[in-house]
Amino acid sequence: MKQTGERDAHRRPIEELTNATESEEAAEEQEQEQEDGDQLHTKQYEELEEPLSQTEREALAAMYLELEKKRNASATAANEAMGMIARLQEEKAVVLMEARQFQQVVQQKSMHDQEAIEGLREVIARIEEEKRELEEENEF
Repeated sequence: MKQTGERDAHRRPIEELTNATESEEAAEEQEQEQEDGDQLHTKQYEELEEPLSQTEREALAAMYLELEKKRNASATAANEAMGMIARLQEEKAVVLMEARQFQQVVQQKSMHDQEAIEGLREVIARIEEEKRELEEENEF
């Protein structure tokens, strides 16, 4: 039993070293995941049936990083598109307002022109009446 105790004594430092190494790897992995800024990835790692190797974790982290970059690019593009839509809507509103103002000006001019035409018709009618009266006087 003494040998078993000695073996156990030798195993403990190795197990402690292994546990320490695993703890360091776990800490590094956590730091990497925090740097990536996505805690969802950690849950997905834990849900896997088989543990991932370091290269698999690195590859998966790289894929998630690329996915995050693409999401950010998509979000940026969507924001730019929304900004452009807003600017175009503002420009459309300005153009419509200018068109309404122009239409009002045209209508006002048209009304003024119609009043002027009516006034000129009245003047022409008076002149024709005076002319007719003068022609009648000349006949007598």
